[in-house]
Amino acid sequence: MFRTSDMKEADIWWLADDVVMPDKPIQARADLTAATIRNSGLEVEPEPTPHPAHADIVGWPQEKPEQMETAKELATLSQLVVRSDR
Repeated sequence: MFRTSDMKEADIWWLADDVVMPDKPIQARADLTAATIRNSGLEVEPEPTPHPAHADIVGWPQEKPEQMETAKELATLSQLVVRSDR
């Protein structure tokens, strides 16, 4: 996860291309806010490796079915952003 709320679109896509997946083209991303993550019972913790904007989502449920349910909830609440600059 990367904290991108203060970034320009071009900088977000640079981050995706050069830090997240330098060997594969990224065509889309899922955006959601830290507040949405927190409202789902999880927390966001800064983890500046490999980039200062990187963060970890922590506090996942112990059991796999609950983890999957939380992940599905976050996916539903996220906004799909399809790349348009290619």
